[in-house]
Amino acid sequence: MTASGVSQPPEPEMPVEDHLRPSRRPGDAVSVLLVEDNLGDARLVEEHLASGYGPGHEMTHCKRLSDAIAWLDEHHCDLVLLDLSLPDSRGLATLQQLLGHAFGVPVVVLTGADDEAQAYQAFQSGAQDYLHKDAIDPQRLARTVRYAIERKQWEDSVLTNDEHIHRLEKSEAIARLCEGLAHNFNNILTAILGNCELLLARIAQDDKATRYAENIQEAARQAADQTRELKSFCRERKAQPQRVDLARFLRGLAPLLAGAASRRIDLNVESDADDAWALADPGELEQVVLNLVQNAQAAVATVAPTADGGQGEVRVRVRRIDLASAEVGHPDTVPAGSYAVIEVVDDGPGVASEIVPRIFDSFFTTKGGKSVGLGLTTSLALV
Repeated sequence: MTASGVSQPPEPEMPVEDHLRPSRRPGDAVSVLLVEDNLGDARLVEEHLASGYGPGHEMTHCKRLSDAIAWLDEHHCDLVLLDLSLPDSRGLATLQQLLGHAFGVPVVVLTGADDEAQAYQAFQSGAQDYLHKDAIDPQRLARTVRYAIERKQWEDSVLTNDEHIHRLEKSEAIARLCEGLAHNFNNILTAILGNCELLLARIAQDDKATRYAENIQEAARQAADQTRELKSFCRERKAQPQRVDLARFLRGLAPLLAGAASRRIDLNVESDADDAWALADPGELEQVVLNLVQNAQAAVATVAPTADGGQGEVRVRVRRIDLASAEVGHPDTVPAGSYAVIEVVDDGPGVASEIVPRIFDSFFTTKGGKSVGLGLTTSLALV
């Protein structure tokens, strides 16, 4: 402690990133950094603040700008009281240098009676307020400190809300653009797939031409799958949940799944439970199952074909399970209880353990250019 009763800053230790500094909570003592080289003025400010604020404050005093900057790089405070005339810096440069280190901290400039114009310029340059040293009293100082802190918090809140609104507006604009492009692209792919079907019927006797046409058809299907993922990801649709008989739902979905399946993969749709029900939006549930089946097909497609050209099997079934205890899973743990389950199983190589934590990340894919990486992300968002 100094003779004035104002504590001096300790020697700096390790730098602290600003985003790691603790935020002030209601009821915490107000921490004030006073940057003032005149000990008499510093003592007066401390006495006035103690009188006006009472025990709900703590003050640190620095005589030089360099000392204040070193302290701010190591510590957090709620407000800085700054004299612009210091031994190592004078004028507006003092404020500008301090603001470069007092991230998010309000600064109140202390000024003499003869430099009010400079204090006003400091206010325009980023200071929250300014005070004449000759006019300081306990009530005015306490009020200025309190208002500066509250005003800074309000400004930060408005800025954060504005940034959030801007991000939402930008996301909505991108979503509308993506959905429009996906819709137009889907129309082109529909024409390609339709013409491939007509062409295959005409060239059935030409194995080489058939293979080329099937390659075009498969590429168009992959592009259609990606387009559907983009549309699902961008579409804002209010869910309409209803009671769904899952076995009946899968039987109705089987033709669509079969039409989307590769000819080299056996797709089996079955049910082990005729009394399995779920409260769900049928359209969303259909999208989830389609995404899972497409992922399963992609996994089976990595397996070398057998002598007859087949590559494996994808099984979709409904069953009931009873969990006596919670089952740890990804991304969530399933509590104990009775459940109706739609299960998609494939003969693929499985998912590497190091990849499992990322399978629901947006745009993460192991399929290279064959997927945009939104299938599982969309599925997770819908369930």
